[in-house]
Amino acid sequence: MKEVHAVKRLAIILLCLAILSPLLIKPSPAFARSSVDIVFIIDRSGSMSPSINNVKTQVTGFANKLSRQGIPFQLGLISYEYSPTVYPLTSDVSTFIQNVGRIYVEGGIENGLDAIMKARDYTFELNSTKYFILIGDEAIFSAGSYTEAGVIQTLKNENIILTTIGGGTAVSQFQRMAPLTGGKYLDLYSNFEENLDEIFQQINSMPSIEGYLPQNNQLVSDLIPFSPAVTVKDVDNEALHVEYYLDGEGTARAVQTISNTQIPQYVAFPPLDTAALLEGTHTILYKVRDASTTVQAQTTFRLDKSPPYMGNVGIATTDSSIQITGSAADHFGLDPAPYRYRIDSGDSGWIQDTAYIQYDLLPNTAYSVLFQARDATGHTNQWTGTARTKAQTPMPVISSKTETALQITFSDRNPGHTQYQIQLNNQFLDQNGQLSATAQWIQLQAQSITAAGLAPGTVYTIHAKARNDEGIESPGSQPVQGITLAYPPANFYGSAAQRSIALSWEAAAGALHYEVELDRQAVAVASSTAYIHSGLSPNTRHEYRVRSVTGGGAGAWSPYLTVFTLPDPPPVPAHVTAVPSQTEITLEWDISIRAEAYEVEADGAVYPVGALPQFVHRGLEPKSLHTYRVRALNPGGVSDWSPAIALKTLPYPPVAPERPLAQPSIYSMAVSWNKVEEADAYELEVDGLIMDVGNTDTYLHEGLEPVSGHTYRVRAKNAGGKSPWSAPVDMTTHPEKPSVPTNIMGTADEASITLTWYRVLHTDRYEIEVDGAVLGDETDNQFVDSGLVPNSRHTYRVRAVNISGKSDWTAPVSMKTLPEGSGATMSLTNVVALVTNNRILISWDTVSPDARYDVEVDGVVRDNGAGTIYNHTGLAANEFHTYKIRIQDEDGSGNGEWIAILSLSTLPDPPDAPEGLEAFPADNSIELRWERVDGADGYDIEVDGQVYDLGASRIYLHEQLASGTSHTYRIRAKNQTGVTAWSNAMVKSTTSPDYTAAVTADQSFEVSLLGWNVQDFSELSFVVSYNPEELEITDLYSFTPVADLMASGTIPGSPLKVEYTRGKVIYRMSQSIEPGTSWSGELAAVRFKSKINGAANIRVTVE
Repeated sequence: MKEVHAVKRLAIILLCLAILSPLLIKPSPAFARSSVDIVFIIDRSGSMSPSINNVKTQVTGFANKLSRQGIPFQLGLISYEYSPTVYPLTSDVSTFIQNVGRIYVEGGIENGLDAIMKARDYTFELNSTKYFILIGDEAIFSAGSYTEAGVIQTLKNENIILTTIGGGTAVSQFQRMAPLTGGKYLDLYSNFEENLDEIFQQINSMPSIEGYLPQNNQLVSDLIPFSPAVTVKDVDNEALHVEYYLDGEGTARAVQTISNTQIPQYVAFPPLDTAALLEGTHTILYKVRDASTTVQAQTTFRLDKSPPYMGNVGIATTDSSIQITGSAADHFGLDPAPYRYRIDSGDSGWIQDTAYIQYDLLPNTAYSVLFQARDATGHTNQWTGTARTKAQTPMPVISSKTETALQITFSDRNPGHTQYQIQLNNQFLDQNGQLSATAQWIQLQAQSITAAGLAPGTVYTIHAKARNDEGIESPGSQPVQGITLAYPPANFYGSAAQRSIALSWEAAAGALHYEVELDRQAVAVASSTAYIHSGLSPNTRHEYRVRSVTGGGAGAWSPYLTVFTLPDPPPVPAHVTAVPSQTEITLEWDISIRAEAYEVEADGAVYPVGALPQFVHRGLEPKSLHTYRVRALNPGGVSDWSPAIALKTLPYPPVAPERPLAQPSIYSMAVSWNKVEEADAYELEVDGLIMDVGNTDTYLHEGLEPVSGHTYRVRAKNAGGKSPWSAPVDMTTHPEKPSVPTNIMGTADEASITLTWYRVLHTDRYEIEVDGAVLGDETDNQFVDSGLVPNSRHTYRVRAVNISGKSDWTAPVSMKTLPEGSGATMSLTNVVALVTNNRILISWDTVSPDARYDVEVDGVVRDNGAGTIYNHTGLAANEFHTYKIRIQDEDGSGNGEWIAILSLSTLPDPPDAPEGLEAFPADNSIELRWERVDGADGYDIEVDGQVYDLGASRIYLHEQLASGTSHTYRIRAKNQTGVTAWSNAMVKSTTSPDYTAAVTADQSFEVSLLGWNVQDFSELSFVVSYNPEELEITDLYSFTPVADLMASGTIPGSPLKVEYTRGKVIYRMSQSIEPGTSWSGELAAVRFKSKINGAANIRVTVE
């Protein structure tokens, strides 16, 4: 019997596959298990009574198994003899059992072929698996025309599985029929429960369709590619052959073979060519088969290929709105939001409403109008047209008037092409603003027209109406009155004093009196042609107008007359300051109120200097004395002179000192230099930092690291400036006193003892103490004490020496030379010690093949046997250990002398990776700095993939680089144990002095010059280069109110000196910076004007 498998689901689960379009509604999932329809076809001859009873008794267990596996089922029953008896198809097992009980047995011909064909007439579940079970003990026939072959072919065509349970004369026929439909043949006389179980196993092992697309009766659009899809499964993991048929076609539209079917497999077929299909309902049949069984599922879908039908579309307009009404219909239904309206750029989006109004439109304007409808699958139809708004009722106002004209302005929103009809009293305006006796339609310019040729002082009543381009007229406007003006007086004149202004004008014909407007506020009435405005303040501005008043009212105002009262004399200029140089003195002072110009008295001579509060006295001698006074002027008079100030010009700066001297020690550097004449003080540059050291010639640079390089230069200064820098001196601090030598190894032969040890960093030489006497210096890390007496004992100590001092002595090492004649058998050769931070390994060459050794480790003797290697593991870093080696006597005792002594130390742990890496880019270089790492002897730097040894330095300058290029850096620390991991990579770019500006011809723009972290301006020049064919400079220093374009010299009102030639400007800052501090900010803003359209290049460098 076939092994029992997990029950398959025969359910056809409708998958919720999202249709790939926003125009289709995503199907909701619909889950249901498909069923199996099982029909028992039973011979009711008398010999079948036991089998019929077996069906009654065993069918409940069979049905329970189906139910436990979640397989919905229906049971049918047909008994046959001469003719078939059909019992209803039912899902109720008890009803089925009752039906079986109603079978009566009889004798006759077994027309079982008719019963099989009759079973096809049951109304089976859609997409269910149909499974017939034929039970009999005699061969079957047909009372009609059915043949065995025809019946089998019909079952195969309709995917009906026939399983036979036979005995007697039916065996050979039943065995022949069942396999042809994918069924089984079972023995009627075997255990009937087992037969039903085997049928259950076959049903359970059939392939299953877990889901499919489209959903039944789903609506599909031809606008979106649509792919049939099905999910299949086979618990036996057999390959499944999957195909589908469209609309009852005899040939499959597509076929796929699927593996790994123990888990559900989603099978998507190529998209359907919906263009080749008719609109309406279509059927898809899916078939899935394994090696023995075929199952199928059928679904329908509705194909929509047509747009909706348009109904009536209506348009209604006002002067500011358009309304569209519309409707549509569709065979398959409209979208829930089926309508869309567009009026010009206004869009309703898809909505349900059958009407849409667009407000806030312009009057007398044509708008494109669109009405769209869409159906449930995204097909659209549309109507387009044009609608024009009505003209708005005019709203005339009198915007200005003269003696003979009225300007009429309309504040409505009608566009410029709208026509107006304008009536003044009983006449009409023509296109030129002249009065006409006949009505005319005219167009306005800028919503205004001037009615000319009118009578002065006359009242006019104005009416107006408008019409749109379709000729539809608006209602008439409300009436507006306009009155022309009378002529103003002529020759209006004012004469000013400091506290009053006298006004006068010519008499106007017919004037009764005059009105004078004072400073746009008070109106004074004058009966004559003159008026005095008194009680005023000096240097104040006043405005006046005058107009005539006649019997018809006030006429037009005269043009404004502006008059200033005279000012009081300005006060004495305050805060006069003088800044000397070697050959000139610059005076500056506070601006005096009311001052329009200034005069300077320099050494008794008076100089006019204009309106700027500055004066430069040039061409002077150094150290010469000069006296100055200042006064202010305006039309009201002059001030008194300011108090006199006297000062001398500056001396010339001192000469540069000679190169300084630097005397190093371990942690400091003593710097000294020779003083120079005319110097008041000195500045010292220490590793790039400028310091004011006062009037001294020495400086102690403290807190330094051993073996660190430092650079120094000095300059002198006085009131006249600073000298050039001296030549620099570079010097390195001394190293620290060396460490005690470690890892001493000693070996002996008959006449000599050899000592070796690890080299000590920063050591110049070594001293060796032999038996209490200090011998000559050794520069190597090895000492051979030769010429010794055999079998004699000697004691040794070693210490390291450098310029900073001597280390402590090592612990004493005591050894004996070998006895005479034993050198060949007792002397160790090639003694090697391999030391790491956690183990020490000692090896040597054997003295003879049978030699055995003792090794004493920190005072503990260990038998090393014949081995010539001793490995001491599990040690701590920087830990000292002592080892001795001797050859065992022939009897294995260890009473001999030690022939090798080693005092060794494990190495320190590797240092940590460096941190705090910083980069400082310039145009052609990048400087890198990082924090010190404890335990590190030195550092490596990787520059763009190339590794360099920096020794103990923590500064690296990467030079000769191209501007605007990127470079990659990593740092690692190292000591005698090894190197650390590399730090994280840093990518840094050099700066670029070139700038590109997008320019427009005749347009101006500014370029700012910025300084950052400047310690000394005296050696810096800021250079701006440009192409004079592309750009021109209009102001060298835009911070002042006047344009500065001098060829050279100090820019007034600034600390900058400039050298200006066509295409190049050089700026030098004369500002002093306190030593030990720095300056950052904006030096200048250069204003350019472009000669071209496009891109212009500017280069800014610091030299």
